[in-house]
Amino acid sequence: MFVLVLILIFIFALYLGVHICLNIALVHTLNSWSLCGKISVSVVFWILALSFFIMQWILRKNISPQIGHYMYWISTSWIVFILYTAIIYGLVLLLNACGIHIPHGIFISMGLAILVMCWGFVQFSQPKIQHKNIVISKNFTEKQQIKTVFISDVHLGYGITRNRLHKFVETINHLQPDIVLIGGDLIDMNIYPVEADKMYEELNGLTTKYGIFMVLGNHDYLSGKEKTLDFINKTNITLLQDSIATLPNGMQIIGRDDKTNISRQSVEYLTQTLNPQQASICIDHQPDNETIDSIVSQNIDLALFGHTHNGQFFPINLITALRYKHSYGYDKINNTHIYTSSGLGLWGPPFRIGSQSEIVVLDIALQ
Repeated sequence: MFVLVLILIFIFALYLGVHICLNIALVHTLNSWSLCGKISVSVVFWILALSFFIMQWILRKNISPQIGHYMYWISTSWIVFILYTAIIYGLVLLLNACGIHIPHGIFISMGLAILVMCWGFVQFSQPKIQHKNIVISKNFTEKQQIKTVFISDVHLGYGITRNRLHKFVETINHLQPDIVLIGGDLIDMNIYPVEADKMYEELNGLTTKYGIFMVLGNHDYLSGKEKTLDFINKTNITLLQDSIATLPNGMQIIGRDDKTNISRQSVEYLTQTLNPQQASICIDHQPDNETIDSIVSQNIDLALFGHTHNGQFFPINLITALRYKHSYGYDKINNTHIYTSSGLGLWGPPFRIGSQSEIVVLDIALQ
């Protein structure tokens, strides 16, 4: 706990320091402005700088989903804006130190940061359909093809609204899946806007042959586990919490509870009753290295994860790649296929910079 507090203090100090430096650079560039104008710019700058913390307090009051949506996006977008402005302005200062003078560097940095964010918004708002063929050999008497749509980290709430969820559902239904699997973090941080907008009605519009199955993620716990469960009960989703569902074709779907639950069952325990002659899929929200090792050791055919968002935006994707051996994409270890999704929705700012929102289509061949 003490280490965590120190890390949070360091992050806040860094956040504050970057803002002070950029504010000074901005005011210095406005040297022809009046004192009143400079003060006005600084006031607006610091309101936006503190907007994320103000938003965190206000949104706990369960305000209108529409108003909350814009507050959420504006306040979180500022963090990305200031991050890329700082990175670009740092390069500008480096060029200046090397004798290459760039006039109005702070304005150029802000403009380029906005362009990067516009590109990142497109990467988020137009999810890529990722196709992957998976072959599972279990000596089936009859070959089968199971089209599985896997999504994760939808993060319904003030950021991902009902209108956007409606588009997600339309896209998934167009794919005509046999089964839909959800890898956790269906809810973001607050269940209120999800309930207020009756988003369960949109989820009930999903059409499949064998059903919809999901596991919980850490955000589903943060939004209040019991409230999240009440919401899921209003949908056609089958929640798997340390439990197994067997499809009519014999495929076994193992759903692990999120590691937020320190009492969750081990992979070894959950696989005791599996039929090794039938195909098996394990869904677990967080792709921890030890979890993947356990899944591989139990000879599970396919493991599906989310959580990482593939970093969501640079340079966080470098951090997730260091933290997880399988932070994003497809891999195969022995007989186990592994896929970690970058997620369909997102947490916080509506940008994907160095990552891509995605819907994963797994064409599973049973033979």
